[in-house]
Amino acid sequence: MPCKARLGEVAGDPGVSLATAARKLLDTMPGAKDSTLARHLRRSGWPDVTADQVGRVLQGLNRQQPQRHPAPAKKNPLRSQRLADAAKAAQGKHPRLGIRKVTQKLRKTGWPAVTEDEVRAALAAPPRPASLTPLIPARPLPTPRTRPDACPACGVVVGSLGLCRCS
Repeated sequence: MPCKARLGEVAGDPGVSLATAARKLLDTMPGAKDSTLARHLRRSGWPDVTADQVGRVLQGLNRQQPQRHPAPAKKNPLRSQRLADAAKAAQGKHPRLGIRKVTQKLRKTGWPAVTEDEVRAALAAPPRPASLTPLIPARPLPTPRTRPDACPACGVVVGSLGLCRCS
């Protein structure tokens, strides 16, 4: 994390104490560790400061810790897709079945731990694409040769200098 305070801004005033300089840095870098603050203070005019000294100086301050959000639970997309396929197949065979009956059928046919909420979400999922192959070809289609003296790559008639569009 780069320090926003430059040499001379924090330590330029001879009357600035270590506590003031550390607080100014902490304002620009909330949640920084003592060692990080000490490193930035050493770069900005406090050559002999240590992380312990910075920690003691800032001990009474209410420091903001960086917020850590828990990682969202990972879903298995393959399982979700298989469940969606199975649920849609079960409902396709019996279109008048409700969520509860579809869940019961799925439990009987190999999904013993499936819940009604999972089945509801699976049935609400968008349909799976018919093919995973791209609709656009990977390389352009060759242009048809209209004349025998046309270039096989671009289809343009080669001129008197032996040049076409691709050369």
